Amino acid sequence: DHYATLSVPPHATPAQIKSQFYTLSKLHHPDRNPGNPSSASKFVAISEAYHVLSSPAARAKYDAQFTRPVHHRHTHPTGSHSSHAAGPAGSRPASGLSRRRTQFKGPPPSFYRSGGYGAHSAKRTEHQTKAESAGSGSTGGMGFGQEVPGPEPFIPHWDRAGHFRTHESIRKWRETRAERGRMSGLDEERVGGSMIVNFFLVTGVVALVIAVP
Repeated sequence: DHYATLSVPPHATPAQIKSQFYTLSKLHHPDRNPGNPSSASKFVAISEAYHVLSSPAARAKYDAQFTRPVHHRHTHPTGSHSSHAAGPAGSRPASGLSRRRTQFKGPPPSFYRSGGYGAHSAKRTEHQTKAESAGSGSTGGMGFGQEVPGPEPFIPHWDRAGHFRTHESIRKWRETRAERGRMSGLDEERVGGSMIVNFFLVTGVVALVIAVP
């Protein structure tokens, strides 16, 4: 449920949806939660929900396909229920959420023009552009309600492998820096000890010279 994902009511205004999206995307962005493996899937779900609900046409189609109608009720004469329930052209009656997957294009272009979040916004923008051009050329001729054959669609703007590599590099860099800090502390202790020993040696020699007549 995209409304539940963004924590907004079904009658939320576009301004409320946009504000909630930016709040949740900042909160759950993987770059800000490197230690939380579930933040990536949460961020993808938030972006997908906003992509649908931020477009009036996509939102209207989503409301018609994925939610139960709560208005426009009509009375039907006796005996016509079975024929009406089948829907137009013999289609199936609504039975909850549809399993049909729509192509996900990520957050709106303004999200990337403002820099996005993290150090990989340029790479995500490149993936988004390639996915949109590929999607526009591969779905031509498909009718409404048809499923696109082939493997499950991927999330174009989310470079999962790239993020994992980045997080692994950061972790190794932190471990290396911590190890250097520990070695530097040991070196300082050795230098300090040597200076104290040298001080006492020099002081002892001077005292011995003074004491000898």
